[in-house]
Amino acid sequence: VGGAAAEALLASGQGGAGTAQGQGSVQYRHDSIEAQILALADGCLSMKDVEGALASYKLVRDDFKSDKALVHLGVCQVMVALCLLALEGEQIDSADGAILGGKLGKHDQRSPIQGGGRAARREAEECLRAAIQAFQQASQASQARHHPKAGAPKDVATSTRQATRASLLLATLLGGLQGRHWEAADLLVRASRDESPLCSAVLLEQAAWHYRAHSFDRKFAFHIILAGIKYQTVGLDPHAVRCFRSAKALVYGLSGGHKEWVHIG
Repeated sequence: VGGAAAEALLASGQGGAGTAQGQGSVQYRHDSIEAQILALADGCLSMKDVEGALASYKLVRDDFKSDKALVHLGVCQVMVALCLLALEGEQIDSADGAILGGKLGKHDQRSPIQGGGRAARREAEECLRAAIQAFQQASQASQARHHPKAGAPKDVATSTRQATRASLLLATLLGGLQGRHWEAADLLVRASRDESPLCSAVLLEQAAWHYRAHSFDRKFAFHIILAGIKYQTVGLDPHAVRCFRSAKALVYGLSGGHKEWVHIG
């Protein structure tokens, strides 16, 4: 994970909206202070010094925010969120070790750790939402500069892919760690609108299963069928059939399922 930040930032060639950099130029050279702080943060992560990496990412994040370097800012927000979640995991592991070793009672240690974990997850969620917003703004600025020809295949910008990555991370946080599956599903559906047909199909399928986990059965059926149609458009018929079978098995279990399936078909 550590090298991903510097690689995504320094090699992307995409600056923030309103920068004076030309297309394909590097906004922050390797000898700039920002690039060196990023290298320091990545080095800290490689040595498992998560606290040092977190401090460095937060420091350079403020510089990117003042420079309106949206892609750089977004990637930093993602790394801050990952560091916060990693620190939360270390705290829980240390608490488990202390309890198993008999040094502390269960009730003495669990409450402060769980409270700190909730605060860390809340801050991580805010960072990921801010990252998605920064990537979307960068994508909109890129689309304003480039006008694709009518009928040309959809070219997904790097900033859009970064927004999708952040959306998947946030969906994992919301659904897997907090049980907020409906929010995770809505987030993935929004991300699918800006993606290529294949990525859109994957995102819709993941959203459908989040709806299923929250017992939104009809939303599950609707989105899993949309995913199957997307798979069909890119020639992945086996995946489309798998999605349609999942929807059919559920819809037939609902009241009046046969009529609903005929209508969907």
